Amino acid sequence: MFDLKQITTLLIDMDGTVVDSLPQLKLMYYDFLKRNGIEGTDQEFKELNGAFLSDAIKMLNEKYRLHLDTDQASQDFIQRLRDYYAKEAVLFRGVEDFLSYAKKMGLKTALVTSASPIHAEALLKGTNIARFFDAIITPNSKVIKGKPDPAIYLEALKVLNVKPNEAIAVEDASNGVRAAVSANIYTYHIFSEKLPNDLEGENLVKKVADWSEILNAFWRINEPS
Repeated sequence: MFDLKQITTLLIDMDGTVVDSLPQLKLMYYDFLKRNGIEGTDQEFKELNGAFLSDAIKMLNEKYRLHLDTDQASQDFIQRLRDYYAKEAVLFRGVEDFLSYAKKMGLKTALVTSASPIHAEALLKGTNIARFFDAIITPNSKVIKGKPDPAIYLEALKVLNVKPNEAIAVEDASNGVRAAVSANIYTYHIFSEKLPNDLEGENLVKKVADWSEILNAFWRINEPS
């Protein structure tokens, strides 16, 4: 049975979880396809959410037979996203309060994201929350696969030297939830996206409305009245 008292480590997703970047990412996805005469769909964007950037571009390239230079297209996305994370990104309400509390309680915290290290670092610095994180775990297409593969979460456990039952993941999208659960990590599924049926009934997944609900859960365990 899951016991919140044994948690020492927080493994937190970035896009759609810490920062409301999905509208910007969706806009870039639609723009990318539109410039090549193709109309994107919300369902396709949802399926790509959480995937490694170069993998997503490669998939779109192959699916629509665009014959584009994947590396060049990736670089274009990287620069546009870097500017967004550094200058425009806004944290979801309650994120900083929770991270501050976690720091006070001595919990180890890692950002576990399919975004590139450049984007993760730009986000942490741009929103002034870098001080709360002990590590940034990002994929490497040759070693660590992006979500929904569990490799990125297994790497996070290794880097922070913790067991799965000592960690909690916080995710918003099904790809991320699946990655964490596949690594046997209890996962808070934040916000409103409906998960696939197999994940909706998963014992390792708890649906929460927002960051304040997560904060309250930890507060009740650590500071009971």
